[in-house]
Amino acid sequence: MVIGGDDTTLLVQLYNSAGAKFVINNTATIKVAIVNLDHTRVIVAAVICSNATPGAVWATSLVAVVFTAAQTATIASNDQAWLEIEVLDTIKTTYFERVKLVKGLIT
Repeated sequence: MVIGGDDTTLLVQLYNSAGAKFVINNTATIKVAIVNLDHTRVIVAAVICSNATPGAVWATSLVAVVFTAAQTATIASNDQAWLEIEVLDTIKTTYFERVKLVKGLIT
């Protein structure tokens, strides 16, 4: 769940086409954005993930995604969305994980 206006860290486990965890090289580039369900609008712009972020274990394809409060402030409604996860390692592969969005009301 991502709450609008909150700092958020999401741990996302990626699997290959065989349903297995895999190694993401430390030199890979991983970008993650939040997009609407029909893939027509970016809700939260892409961030670049680091293998040094607490919780990330790229050796087992576990990615830690960090969005700042300023970035999630663009969430304006309660909705479902996709995390669009682009992994550029030896090849570029894109994954999608469903995420719940909640508009924060306390200011």
